[in-house]
Amino acid sequence: MKADIISEELIKPSLPTPLALRNYKLSSFDLLRGPNYISIFLCFPSNGTNNLSSQRVKLLQESLSKTLTQVYPLAGRYVKENLEVDCNDEGALFVETQVNCKLSEFLDADDKVTRLCDHLVPHILESSTTPLFSVQFNKFTCGGDLMAINCTHRIADGFSLFKFVEWWATACREGINKLVDDRPSLDLPSLLPASQTVPDIKLGARKSNVVTKIFVFNGEAISKLIAMAKAGGKRQLISDTVVVTAVIWRVLIKIAEARHGKLRPCVATHVLNMRGKTALPVPKDAFGNLCYQAIAQFVPSNDQSEVELHDLVGLLNVGKAYKDLVKVSRSGDDLFASLVDVTKEVSDEYNNMEGDIYPFSSVVQFPAYELSDFGWGKPIWMGGGQVHVPLEIIFLWGSRDGKAIEAWVSLNEDDMLHFQQHPDIIASTFTN
Repeated sequence: MKADIISEELIKPSLPTPLALRNYKLSSFDLLRGPNYISIFLCFPSNGTNNLSSQRVKLLQESLSKTLTQVYPLAGRYVKENLEVDCNDEGALFVETQVNCKLSEFLDADDKVTRLCDHLVPHILESSTTPLFSVQFNKFTCGGDLMAINCTHRIADGFSLFKFVEWWATACREGINKLVDDRPSLDLPSLLPASQTVPDIKLGARKSNVVTKIFVFNGEAISKLIAMAKAGGKRQLISDTVVVTAVIWRVLIKIAEARHGKLRPCVATHVLNMRGKTALPVPKDAFGNLCYQAIAQFVPSNDQSEVELHDLVGLLNVGKAYKDLVKVSRSGDDLFASLVDVTKEVSDEYNNMEGDIYPFSSVVQFPAYELSDFGWGKPIWMGGGQVHVPLEIIFLWGSRDGKAIEAWVSLNEDDMLHFQQHPDIIASTFTN
């Protein structure tokens, strides 16, 4: 597959950013994020002609320009020395390409993720001159389109990126005036000022030869897994996200056991959106980084030889994590200190012992498809993650019909081979 560049353009805000807003300081939670970019992919069906695709490009560029006036830091550049974004309106990158195959050929390909990463998404490395937000609009020979969106993790988490896509889609579909009652809030740096020194803590390590594959758990498979977990008697209310996380986690634990000859400790972390979950006066649509790590630890006993699905389901207690948040959310400093303490405790513990850590992130409950209508209908397929980062991580996406979960699993090549051949994965999924 090949994607030829038709045009590249920097999309600037339609109105200049006021000088008073020129310097956007990072929040304390922003300081925990590295120079990575988050990606979202949206596929739109064939319209029968590339002429309509060109009209889409024009509408997208015009509405992006208007939406950037509301979220102006995304049109600026990151100044590492000052821990701030210079909101200089240099613009977001918009690339238009022509792909030499049909969209259906791409969607049906076994190496879909590899093709995505190699050809269809902007590959941006953070610097003082590179855009913080970029788009690659890929036109296929059939008239179908794939839009790849890249956003810096420095000043935005996954929720913020989805909200920006929603605002942009609304502006494209109905006009920028529709955002009057749903304007983005850029107040997080003032609520959570970066006044503390951030220790160097990491949950999960970068590795070589990391590959990504998509595994689909359909509704029938998920129902069977929930029934299996309930048979263990741990709890009656089990979400689709929790049971899929537990299955993947269990397989990863078993892979490590086969390699090392014994069960060993393993941590699974899940990203929690804290908006509306703390006592802090955080607007529901606050733009920035405001996520907490829910940490589940599996620590085998000395004579333990098996790990059961229902036991792992019981360890994935997201509700307790939210309750803990409320207890420590008297101030932004308390909240940030709690996150740092919990993360550092687990990080230090696992750096001093033999064990594994696997980060999970889920957007299953987020109405991604419904909010991504730019005026020509919902996407027929969506996905994403941190595609150019060599990190072992799992992203969970809901399907278009809401009945299945697509797991974007990134693992070392050797572990991926064992993962896709494990009986539990073969029995519960098909690759996409």
